[in-house]
Amino acid sequence: MIAEGPNSWAALDSRGDISAEHTADFEKNVAPLTIDRGGSSYVEFQADLSTVQLTDYADKIVMNHMIAKPGMIGAIPEMIGKLKNAWQASGQSVAVYLSVASGDPGYITVTRLKGGLKELASDYRKPLKEFYNTANGAGSFDGFLKNYADAVQSRWSELLVFKPDLSSK
Repeated sequence: MIAEGPNSWAALDSRGDISAEHTADFEKNVAPLTIDRGGSSYVEFQADLSTVQLTDYADKIVMNHMIAKPGMIGAIPEMIGKLKNAWQASGQSVAVYLSVASGDPGYITVTRLKGGLKELASDYRKPLKEFYNTANGAGSFDGFLKNYADAVQSRWSELLVFKPDLSSK
């Protein structure tokens, strides 16, 4: 994963060309390893749906990509807002992003594993369903699952670990 930012759209407009040396290095050392293995996307941070600030990073993260069904993108923010209640109740650090002008329409939630990979263990915290029902009302998780099935076309996840020795920053 290559992350550039956070930047505003205006900052990207005024950035100008990246140096010839940078471009040559990317084309020689990075592009050959990534061609046909990924894509590009532009995303905007959604502070009102997140439980953390944009730059409150962690070295280990889980990214969940939710692709909306045609015509259903508008239903997803309300669903994520209710998830936020559960994330807050469980103490999870989650940043939410909206896909903008690239790729399939959807949202990405990034769970920042501040406690490390042990947060993925099934006995680390109660199941999401319990926190969701507590935060949003008894039985509400079943409604969430129905709404999710109605609005989300597909979902995929990835676990990423920051490697400082491979980073330029």
